[in-house]
Amino acid sequence: MNPTRRWTRQTHGFTLVELIVVMVITAIMAASLVVFVRPAVDSYIRVQTREELVQVADNAVTQITSDLRTAIPNSVRSITSQCVELVPSVGGGRFSIDNHLQFSGLQRR
Repeated sequence: MNPTRRWTRQTHGFTLVELIVVMVITAIMAASLVVFVRPAVDSYIRVQTREELVQVADNAVTQITSDLRTAIPNSVRSITSQCVELVPSVGGGRFSIDNHLQFSGLQRR
């Protein structure tokens, strides 16, 4: 052995104290990041939920509007505040007084 290099220390790696210090610093940074990121994530989730509810409500209103438009005139009635009853029409057509009179055997004056 070389006498001048006898007390030199070779360092290959990290000590346990250095690793623990790095872990503590990383944990502090992660905790502070969660404080700022969590409200944004919660807001995003609330917006997504609200958007889904609006879509469901829009589909329901569209279906109700379509049903009411195809109902026989004067057949729509409200049973309760949450229930509407109607008679849907299967086909459409126009009512002509002349055709009605012809089939009933009456004459128009």
